[in-house]
Amino acid sequence: MTSGLRELLERVRGRMGFLCADAEARENAPLSPPEEAFAFLAEAFHVVSATGMAGAAQKNNYVKELAARSVDVLSDPSLGNHVRFQSTLFSGYRDLFAQAFPVQGASRDLVPLYLRKYLQILDEMAQIGALPPGARRGPEVERALSEALTFFLNNWTGALTIVRP
Repeated sequence: MTSGLRELLERVRGRMGFLCADAEARENAPLSPPEEAFAFLAEAFHVVSATGMAGAAQKNNYVKELAARSVDVLSDPSLGNHVRFQSTLFSGYRDLFAQAFPVQGASRDLVPLYLRKYLQILDEMAQIGALPPGARRGPEVERALSEALTFFLNNWTGALTIVRP
């Protein structure tokens, strides 16, 4: 299964290399495929959260829970905080999800299906993020990372501006 994850990482480097660990860092201290995939996904979640915050600010309506989660992400950009923020944001604003992940369907609205899958991915990444770095291996972890990478490769615009607090 690691070979499949390696192939996905090569595709990610080709399409969204700006979010991957730089080549020099990989040569000096190479990451295992699961750790490299996790590092990419953590960075991608950060970019999606920053974009979501910008979109939510343009909505110009105050939602206390969303504001609190935004503060959490800005003060501690851990994966768990990104997961909680994005779950709250995208559950309330499907249009912001559709901007970050422009799903197109010929005959019907596919956004709810893709949103449900993304929320599942967020939940799995929160579980993987809670594991210590050395324990992020095994077939179930690699399956979850592969699904998340595939989702990003197929659906994310990737042309978002990286905004760091």
